Amino acid sequence: MPVRLITKAALQGTSRHVVHDTYETTRFLLAEDGLGVTVTDIVLQPGVEATYGYDEHVEIAYCLEGRAVIHEVGSGRRLDVAAGSLWVAERGDRFTFLASEPTRLICVFTPPFRGHETGFAGDQ
Repeated sequence: MPVRLITKAALQGTSRHVVHDTYETTRFLLAEDGLGVTVTDIVLQPGVEATYGYDEHVEIAYCLEGRAVIHEVGSGRRLDVAAGSLWVAERGDRFTFLASEPTRLICVFTPPFRGHETGFAGDQ
């Protein structure tokens, strides 16, 4: 198979570009692409606190820009997120995410999304 090039600009205005009140995300890879992972570019807005987590997916997130705090649901452990930070949330993990400024993440999910997933805990 030839090398694939996918640009964020080419995905604008498609079903892979999702705009929500609290975030905007571009989904570069989904299950239908047959590569076994989903890769997203997401910007979370500051001041919005939401609980995230997946029952069926592992999430690996790398922070490119911004600042945020993660509180693990259950333990209450606090993680400070800034540019250059990476975290891993296993299947079933729940965490509350609060960005103090616009926070841009590159996220990898396995198994891959089918396309409708939101990340909000209980909304899968």
